[in-house]
Amino acid sequence: MEFTVPDRGHDPAGDELIRYAWSGTPGDPLTYEYNGGAAVDLIPEVFEFNLAYGATTVMEEVPGEPTESGQVLFAILTTGTGLTSGSVTSSRWYGEYIHPAGFNSTPLPGDVVSWSIDVIGFRARQSGYAVGHTLLRVYAATPDGKPDTTALLAEATVNESDLPVPPAYFTLWSVPFHGSIIGLSPDQGICFTLTTEDAYPSLETQYYTGPLAMPDCGMLVSTDAGASWAVSATAGLRFSLYGKYVTLGEPQEVSSSYSTNIHISLRAGDRPGSRVDTSVTIPNGPKVTVP
Repeated sequence: MEFTVPDRGHDPAGDELIRYAWSGTPGDPLTYEYNGGAAVDLIPEVFEFNLAYGATTVMEEVPGEPTESGQVLFAILTTGTGLTSGSVTSSRWYGEYIHPAGFNSTPLPGDVVSWSIDVIGFRARQSGYAVGHTLLRVYAATPDGKPDTTALLAEATVNESDLPVPPAYFTLWSVPFHGSIIGLSPDQGICFTLTTEDAYPSLETQYYTGPLAMPDCGMLVSTDAGASWAVSATAGLRFSLYGKYVTLGEPQEVSSSYSTNIHISLRAGDRPGSRVDTSVTIPNGPKVTVP
């Protein structure tokens, strides 16, 4: 029999592991071990030793199994008023704030427990030199819709040389994040930002100056290399956001057993009449598996 008890002597090792053992051979000792130390004979000769666990069984309701959806389009902004463009430079950065409450393509269902991001898309083309590198960063959003720079979720690099050359039309550039941004709360908004430290503009992107009717979203602009951000609820980048969500299945009833007592039989002598029978109540009722 082996069990763990909370630390009683302020031992740095923490909880205490106690083990009692008998070989099952009449006349062998009942031994005691503490925290994996050497076995000590507790009773020199034992002829019978048996433990019988008493248990009570109850029916309990447990949450259903989590189920992940397939990839869906959460939100998209492709039409609006005041379409214009701007270049990402070492001082002027762009971005977008998106909250699940504003998902305009596939809203989160009412029983959702979390959501994740698979792909972020935005309109882009070269800004003239084809040597730039843009860092797309994804942050958790603050309550006022700005990037929480202490909560970077993921980042990826966009090479300007891969983008179409002006005057070619802006392409929808998609950046995958499969498996790296998961477990987001249904109440957690995110921000993605387009930044560079290059000497030349790293790409050109498109946005709408608005006004736009897309609640719980907004365009981000920084004119001081991210030291501060302004968020506009009426303007927005042309973007798309794909991901998945997790819901719980229907609650289920399961049978659970809890140990209530241990019946102990022990005979330390060779006379059958010397056997001792007793029971011990288990106050905390640990959960057990009943065969």
